[in-house]
Amino acid sequence: PAYLRVYDAPGLGEDVSLDQQYMDMYEAVLPECDVALWIIPASTRALALDQQYINTLSRFSNKFVFALSQCDLVDPVGWNSNKNMPSDAQQSNLTEIVADRQHRISRVLGRQIIMTAYSSEHYYRLMQVFEAIIEADPKNRKWMFDAIRSFDASNWIQGVDSMPDEEKKRLIEKAQNQSLSNNE
Repeated sequence: PAYLRVYDAPGLGEDVSLDQQYMDMYEAVLPECDVALWIIPASTRALALDQQYINTLSRFSNKFVFALSQCDLVDPVGWNSNKNMPSDAQQSNLTEIVADRQHRISRVLGRQIIMTAYSSEHYYRLMQVFEAIIEADPKNRKWMFDAIRSFDASNWIQGVDSMPDEEKKRLIEKAQNQSLSNNE
């Protein structure tokens, strides 16, 4: 049988007194991982700590997939709810932010990286993040994802037992609308 194991690791930089403990955990877990998703909030301009940690963990850099979270909070805040995507002004700023973060992380790694901006709040581009994870997976393990490649956020929402049915229905509709706008 094949297994997919997901680790949700604490963020480095939370507290200087915890960094060594977290770094030790990363050093122990990363060798067993096929892919590591490195998430940076879109509002974070200060990347020095991320750059430092990525440099320290650079021997695992071939496993890293980079994502920029909370793109819905990029100024000027004005999410286009009808299309479930950033407003034109937000998208313009987001394009600059992604390019800047990609450049600054790429410089540390000595190779070009791709950074995928997304919003978990709006289910925006979550499938692109998932696709980036699949694409980064070693070839001998990609077959595991073939069966679930066509999933979208609504498939995951249906399996959440603790969520009221009306909330599930609302979120599934929102996710399906996002899938449609992503395909346009």
